[in-house]
Amino acid sequence: MKIKYDIKSMRFISIFEALTGARVKDCFEHKDKIIFIVKKGDIRKALGVKARNVDKIEKTINKKIKIVEYSDKLEQFIINVFFPCKIERVEKKDGAVLVMPKDKHERGKMIGKNAENLRLAEKIVKRFFNDVKEIKIPKNF
Repeated sequence: MKIKYDIKSMRFISIFEALTGARVKDCFEHKDKIIFIVKKGDIRKALGVKARNVDKIEKTINKKIKIVEYSDKLEQFIINVFFPCKIERVEKKDGAVLVMPKDKHERGKMIGKNAENLRLAEKIVKRFFNDVKEIKIPKNF
């Protein structure tokens, strides 16, 4: 999938990179949040000491943000997308990805209210892995 940026996204990327020194691989808006995918190895720069950069960026652009570290390995990328939730394992079967959470509490956080977190995770993953059709979090694990 070819990713195109509008002026607004380019502005967000420019601000993010100037404030953090981290390199952005992708940036897009989802509802009231801006999602930044940073290049592998740049997550510490992006977050800053005690995640101070997150607050700085949110105040500058006046929106909530989510920062995800990119990985070219699907399993690791999904773990990064759901961070800080604890994941036991990730399995890929016929275009669907099964994500096994550590416990029921983690499962609830991963799904979110009205499956909002799960749908956002799917959107992020599908931008880089075209063969993923959906992400499933089983009830019984």
